[in-house]
Amino acid sequence: MKLPAEYKALVSAFDSLPGIGERAAGRMARWALNRAGGDELAQALQSALLSIRPCERCQIYISEDHCSVCDDLARGHEWLAVVAELEQAQILCDLGYSGQLFVLHGVLSPVAGVGPSQLPLAALQQRVSSIKPNTVYLLLTGSVEGDVTAQYLQRFLLDSHTLMQSFSDFIAQPMIGGAK
Repeated sequence: MKLPAEYKALVSAFDSLPGIGERAAGRMARWALNRAGGDELAQALQSALLSIRPCERCQIYISEDHCSVCDDLARGHEWLAVVAELEQAQILCDLGYSGQLFVLHGVLSPVAGVGPSQLPLAALQQRVSSIKPNTVYLLLTGSVEGDVTAQYLQRFLLDSHTLMQSFSDFIAQPMIGGAK
């Protein structure tokens, strides 16, 4: 059976998402094509692509000119928490962490084709230079890739006092950066 090239392109696009294989990508493509939700998904994706971008300072996604996290004057400059994913930054904010944040949007992973040039390291270096934190907490996932990324960042941020710690261990500690 010959399927349209557009269908194959849609399956391929879903297949390129992390954690989605070819069979799941096919199911997602069929769902998008056979449900009214497909139009809603396309509109939401298009709107997000046009209006959302990473903050130049912390890399948290914003849709306005200013970042509410970076512009929060109550946040101290003593600590900078570097996390792998946006969800981790949200958890820190929800827990009351009052230091500065930076989101890498991933970790080094040769298998996934993620090297230093795919991470916003220049922005991280600029952030550290501009706020001059006493401590940079490297709160990356407790995985081999997270550990390798943290070690790389320790060398990358040579002039900064960096502490490697798993994200889960960091949030379990009381009163770090104001977290309760």
